[in-house]
Amino acid sequence: MKRREPPLTSSGMFLIVEFTETKTVNIIPESWFEDGVTKWPNYQSDKHINRAVQTCEEPGEDWKLYDVRVLSRTGEYLRAREKLKASMTCNTSELQTDEEEFVKKRKVKKRHMFGDTESDSEPNGSGKKRHGDFSSTPWVSSPIPNMTNKGFETPSRPTGTGNTISLSGDHQVFNPTFRLGKTGTGSIPCSAAQLHILTLLEHIKEQQMQLAVAVNNLAARIGTETPMAEMPHSINLPLDTLSEVDEFEEWLKDSRNSHAKQNMISVLGAVGGQNAKKVTWNILSRIFSDAVAKQINWKGANRKKCFKEMVTRSLLIRAVRKNHSTGGATDTEIDSFTIRWFNLACDRGGGRKERGKDRCQQEA
Repeated sequence: MKRREPPLTSSGMFLIVEFTETKTVNIIPESWFEDGVTKWPNYQSDKHINRAVQTCEEPGEDWKLYDVRVLSRTGEYLRAREKLKASMTCNTSELQTDEEEFVKKRKVKKRHMFGDTESDSEPNGSGKKRHGDFSSTPWVSSPIPNMTNKGFETPSRPTGTGNTISLSGDHQVFNPTFRLGKTGTGSIPCSAAQLHILTLLEHIKEQQMQLAVAVNNLAARIGTETPMAEMPHSINLPLDTLSEVDEFEEWLKDSRNSHAKQNMISVLGAVGGQNAKKVTWNILSRIFSDAVAKQINWKGANRKKCFKEMVTRSLLIRAVRKNHSTGGATDTEIDSFTIRWFNLACDRGGGRKERGKDRCQQEA
C-alpha cells in the first residue's frame, strides 16, 4: 500500500516579489527575505521548490541569492497565489498587503509568472493552464523594437538657398542646408511628414551653432570687460571661389583692417569643438566651402593653391588658440590637423561616392 504523505501546511507571511535582474514575479516566505535580497532553493524539481515555498522551509547554506523588490505581502499562501496571478495584468500598486500597505505605482505591464503561464506552446496542444509549477531560475528577455529610418539624411554644410522643391502628390524633395559625411550633393526625396521633421532638425542645428558661438564668446569674456565681437560685414564666409580667397588674402594683409581682423579671430575662436582637431576643422569649415577646399592643399602640389604660404594660416592659428579649450595648441598640431582637413576635402560631401558612380559609368 502506498504511503500517504502528510498534508502541506503553511505558516508565517508570504511576499510577492519581483526579481530585479529578470523582471519576473514569484512568491517567497518572508523568512527568506532580508534587506532587498531573497534566498532561492537550488532544487531541480519544481515540485520541491513549491513545497519549500508553501512550507516556509528553512533556507540551506547552498541556496542562491537574488535581488528582489517587494510588491505585496499576505499571511495566507492561497491569497498570495491570487495576488501573483493578478500581478500579470494589473498595476502593481493595486497589490496591497492585508494590512493595507501600498506600493508605488508603476506602468501597467504584463508580467511573466513562474509556472502559472498559458501552455499554448506545448506540443500536446491541450490548451490547459498549468498551476503550481515554478522555474528554479527566472529569466525573461526584453523585446527590442525594429526601427528603420527611410529617407533621412544627416544635414551638414550650406549648399543652396532653398530647402524644398514641390513634386506631384504628397512627395517632396529636401535640399539640406547642412551636410555631414557621405550624404552626397543631391536632393533627398521625402514625404511631407519627413520634410517637416527635417526642416525642424535644420532649424535646431542652426540654433545649436548660434548657441555654441554665444557660449564660447561668454566663456572667453569671463573676468574681462571685452565687448562681444562680431564678424566684419564686408566679409562673407564661407569663401566659395578662388577669386574670393584671393580677395580675402588681400583684406587680411591690409593694416587698416587690423581691428576687424581681431574681431574675426574672436568670432572664429568661439566656434565649438571637443579638442584642437575639432576646433581647427570647424574653423576651416567656416572659412572655406567644400568646392574651394578641393582646390587648396598644404604645399600647392598639382597646381592647387598653397595654404602654407597664405595669411589665412596665421589667422587660423590665432583663432584656434583664442578658443578657451584649445589655448595650448601648438603650431605643429594645428598645421597637421589643417593638412588632414584639406586632404579629405575630395571625400567631403559625398565626393568619394560621386567618384565611385563616375567610375562605374566609365566602366559600363
